[in-house]
Amino acid sequence: MDILVAVLKRIFSSNAFKGLSFEEKRRALFLYVFLLIGTLFFFPFVFINIYYGHYPFVFFDVSILVIIGLMIWILFTKKRVNEMTWAVVFSFAAVCLYFYLSGGVEQTGPVFSILIPVICIFLLGTWKGIIFTLVYLVISTLFYLFAMGTDWFPSYDSLHLIRYLIIFINLTIFSGLVELIMSVLSRQLIERNKELGSALATRDRFFTILAHDLKGPLSGLTELLNFQKHEEVTGKSTDLYSTLELAAETANRVNGLLENLLDWGKIQVGRVPFKGEAFFLHESVDDAIALYEKKTEKKEIRIISEVDKGARVYGDPGMIATVLRNLIFNGVKFSGKGDRITITLEEENKFHRIAVSDEGTGISNERQKLLFTNGPVETVKGTSQETGTGLGLIICRQFIELNGGTLDIVSDEGKGTRVSFTVPAVMPEPEKQN
Repeated sequence: MDILVAVLKRIFSSNAFKGLSFEEKRRALFLYVFLLIGTLFFFPFVFINIYYGHYPFVFFDVSILVIIGLMIWILFTKKRVNEMTWAVVFSFAAVCLYFYLSGGVEQTGPVFSILIPVICIFLLGTWKGIIFTLVYLVISTLFYLFAMGTDWFPSYDSLHLIRYLIIFINLTIFSGLVELIMSVLSRQLIERNKELGSALATRDRFFTILAHDLKGPLSGLTELLNFQKHEEVTGKSTDLYSTLELAAETANRVNGLLENLLDWGKIQVGRVPFKGEAFFLHESVDDAIALYEKKTEKKEIRIISEVDKGARVYGDPGMIATVLRNLIFNGVKFSGKGDRITITLEEENKFHRIAVSDEGTGISNERQKLLFTNGPVETVKGTSQETGTGLGLIICRQFIELNGGTLDIVSDEGKGTRVSFTVPAVMPEPEKQN
């Protein structure tokens, strides 16, 4: 089994299959095998028919070999798998019908038709192959019923034809079941490959974060503390408050990175329980704004909340708080001196849409396409050289989806970004009248 898998991997990685999807590779493999068998089959008959003096059949066999060679060339160079599939199926059906109507050598014409179900079903798929096989069977039966007894139609033994028909039907059923099983296994294999690719991309991103985004701040914090220790030992005067302030800022940044990393890890393994409840949204917004009060003062950025204090939503307060922290952090990170960040709320049917808009650097179209991928993404530093893991928006989107909402991004590079999300709204109860 391992040898077979190794051979298939070697075949599928060759130039003959380059640029094709898995399903196309599978069909192309069947095409190459069938065309190779056809070549090996017709090639000896050229010499056999020459030997017996059946020159019309010699011309026919040579023509078939030329057509097979042309199909292999087109399949190998042009990668036209779908077109070649139908060309092979129709060509094979035409050849089988020709042998059936001509009688072949010693009335063996119907023998070739037995292979119709195998070729058609394996190349076209279960249902298309069965339909094509039934059409061929109907056409062959009509020829037999209306041409039997004429001078040009071969006089077949009815008992032999019935035997051929039984074999034909059994091969149709068998080939259909085998192709159906192979299709199911192929789909499962494709899904497993996607899952494996996603897992490898997640692993790469994890190690990238450990090697760069976390190691950098921790190394800086270590150097800062070692420097302060050296100053104390040598008796030199230093601004201890400034040192502690830098150390605290670095520690907070590392803590934020770890929180995002842990949240992301829980999402990957499906261990994020949803604890829904109704709560006032403005409280979560105010708490998130307060976290970045010193940072906004330092960068001279204003955060304006226009969230109605009476607006209530239904969701997981912890998840919504994480989303708001990440979005506001991104707004602060990519905003410059004097910029403004606005948090708004709009009603949309049975949902509230919360939007965090900034006037910062914005996101390029190329980068927007990579925001929600699990693969390694080069993080962009903020206007004050702030760093991050690149996981914030991924966590936000998945948390919002767990809360039954959606997350959207609208951004123009150099003009700012608007990130909005929806959560189920809790409508105020009507006032009771006395």
